[in-house]
Amino acid sequence: MQALKKWFIGICILLSVVLFCGFVATTIPGPNVNADGNKDGNSSIVDEIPDSGNDDAGDSSGTQTPDSGNDNTGDSSGTETPGSGNDDAGDGSGTETPDNMITFTIDGMTYQAESGMTWGDWVESEYNTGEYKVFYPLDFPEDLVVNSAGYYVNHYEEGYAFTSMPIIDGLNCTTATIIEFSISGFNYYAEEGMTWYAWCASDYNTDGYTCASEAGRVENSNGTKYVVDDVATAYGSEVIKDGLACILLTVNPSGGTN
Repeated sequence: MQALKKWFIGICILLSVVLFCGFVATTIPGPNVNADGNKDGNSSIVDEIPDSGNDDAGDSSGTQTPDSGNDNTGDSSGTETPGSGNDDAGDGSGTETPDNMITFTIDGMTYQAESGMTWGDWVESEYNTGEYKVFYPLDFPEDLVVNSAGYYVNHYEEGYAFTSMPIIDGLNCTTATIIEFSISGFNYYAEEGMTWYAWCASDYNTDGYTCASEAGRVENSNGTKYVVDDVATAYGSEVIKDGLACILLTVNPSGGTN
C-alpha cells in the first residue's frame, strides 16, 4: 500500500512539471525569425529592415540610403550629386563649365567661348553677355558681329568678326574703326582717332616704337631714329591718319637731325 501511494505522488509531480513548462512556453515570446532565418530582436512585433546602404542618419535608427556619388555638401547628410566635370564655383554647388573654354576681349572686356565656336555661334550662346548681335551689311561678303550701338567687332590682324570665323583664344578685339599706315615700308595698324603717344603704348605697336610724352617725338626702339610723317616730325599728341606713309630719319649724335 505504501508503494502504491509513492507511485501516485510521483505521477502527480511529473504531470505538474509538464503542465508548468507548457504554460511557460506559450506565454513568454521568443525571438522573431523571418523567412530568411534572421532574428530581428526580442520583440515579436518588430520586423527586420533589410540593409540598403549606410546608416546616413547616424542614430542607429536603421534609416539608410544607397550611395549614389560624392557627398558634395560635406555635412555627412548623404546629399550627393554625381560628378560631371570640374566644380568651377569651388563651393560644392556642382556648378560646372566645360574643360575646353577659351577667353578673348572686346574693348577690354573679357568674354568666354567654347573652343571651336564661331562668332555666329557665340552671339547665339549664353556666353554673349554683352548684347552683341549679327548685322547683315550689303557691302560685305558675309554677316558681321556688331555691338548694341552697331559698331563692328574687329581685330587689326584677323580683320572683322565674320559670323563664320572661329574665335581665337586670347584674341583682343575692338569696336573701333581700324586704320592702316606705314613706317619705312612696313605696315602698321591703329584705331581711328589714336594719337602717336597712345599708339606707342598699345598692342598695335609691334616693333617697340617709343614716345616719352604727348610732347615728345616718336622714335624707334633704340632711339637712333625718329618718325617723320607726311609733313614733319611725328609728335605724341598728333593723331595718326589713315593711309599715312612715314619715314625714319637718323638722330644726329651731336643732338641735331639728319
